[in-house]
Amino acid sequence: MKNLSLAKSYLDKARKRLKTLSLLLEEDDYSDVVRDELSFYGDIDFIPSEQYSKDDAQRAIDDAVFAVQMADLTIQ
Repeated sequence: MKNLSLAKSYLDKARKRLKTLSLLLEEDDYSDVVRDELSFYGDIDFIPSEQYSKDDAQRAIDDAVFAVQMADLTIQ
């Protein structure tokens, strides 16, 4: 089934991207941690590096891990 193989491909990519989030967190790059599961584009007067805290970044990682785990259960 084409949709199942596409879903598995996206899940594999998501697992790989999760690994990068810890490095971004260690580098205090909180806005990029948040952005790698969410998306935002050039809002006026919105400076991402000034908008997100370490807690926001950790919450984003936790949410991303949960989403990948749930997707993994669904696909299996």
